[in-house]
Amino acid sequence: MRRSSKRSGGCPKDSGARSSVQEAIGQLRSLPIGASQNIMMADKHGDMAVVECCSERMAVRTPKEGERFVITSNHFTEPSMLVYDGRPEGNWFFSETRYETALRVLRMSGHGCDAIELAKRILSGKLGFACQYKKEMNFDSLWSFIVRLNDLTLFRAEGNPSRVKYAEDTRLAWAMQKKKGAFKGYFTR
Repeated sequence: MRRSSKRSGGCPKDSGARSSVQEAIGQLRSLPIGASQNIMMADKHGDMAVVECCSERMAVRTPKEGERFVITSNHFTEPSMLVYDGRPEGNWFFSETRYETALRVLRMSGHGCDAIELAKRILSGKLGFACQYKKEMNFDSLWSFIVRLNDLTLFRAEGNPSRVKYAEDTRLAWAMQKKKGAFKGYFTR
């Protein structure tokens, strides 16, 4: 589903009993959108997309040919959405620079690298500008997180990842296991 531009109907539901990116896009199409935003979606089956949306339009970006990633920052990149980009100036708060840093690094990285460690290095600014704002800008990243969806491994930095280390957060995996009943009997002892 590339470069969809009309907000009508939904995507067909996944034939299995699993939630999917396509199902989420279909649900999003049925909701009113009140603000410009980019929503990154991915599922444990490897499907991923960025939905660029505003009250007037929605566009869906998926990985380009030969790429296994999607990137988003605080601006629209889809040509059909550029007219709706309400930033007061180009590269506002380095949004385009952050996008280009991630794009450059991901295109250069090999498939054998540890994806979690690479994401930490990108987001903490070790491979180019990502979140290293000067204090006098009075602007900063409040948090950052990285998730490996096939096993729900999650790391979060509570604060700017260029100054705060990522810590593993097991609450999501624990909650999903609890929901599946893996802890049945554990709480009733």
